[in-house]
Amino acid sequence: MWDKDYDGSDRGKMEKLHHSGIMHWSETSQRELHRLFTEASPRVINQQLKELEMHGIISKKIFMELPPHSEYAITELGKTLIPLIEQLEIWGDSFRPEMKRILKIE
Repeated sequence: MWDKDYDGSDRGKMEKLHHSGIMHWSETSQRELHRLFTEASPRVINQQLKELEMHGIISKKIFMELPPHSEYAITELGKTLIPLIEQLEIWGDSFRPEMKRILKIE
């Protein structure tokens, strides 16, 4: 999602969120996401969150208090992706050495 190991797809975004543990939280603030993903600029994180929200994977709740802030939560649709992401992670872990060899990565 926010580094070279992810391809920018919703699957990659969800995999990154899953790996961080966020998908098991009920709500996460935008500030917390910025703290967790220090390798990504706030602009990139915000763009990815907008795309996930647009596709119905996460929801955004805006609080109109001072200071204004928002929280994100995984939707029921997003939760249906968790088993798939877990299986992709297992597959990726088992084939990582082979892929590194094929791609000639260290």
